[in-house]
Amino acid sequence: MAKFTILYGCGHIADAEVEGNQYEQEQRIAYLKICGRCPECEKKYGKTGQAARTEA
Repeated sequence: MAKFTILYGCGHIADAEVEGNQYEQEQRIAYLKICGRCPECEKKYGKTGQAARTEA
């Protein structure tokens, strides 16, 4: 497993741990750069793409 600093598709920069051989790592990094969300956006939007609702 290798650690990389990536400019994600969402526009944020964060570290990512990528598994696999060199080819698989390059493919995963390319995907994250185009379509990926950083960990903060994943927490905020989840997999649905909508902002999480807060209960008042």
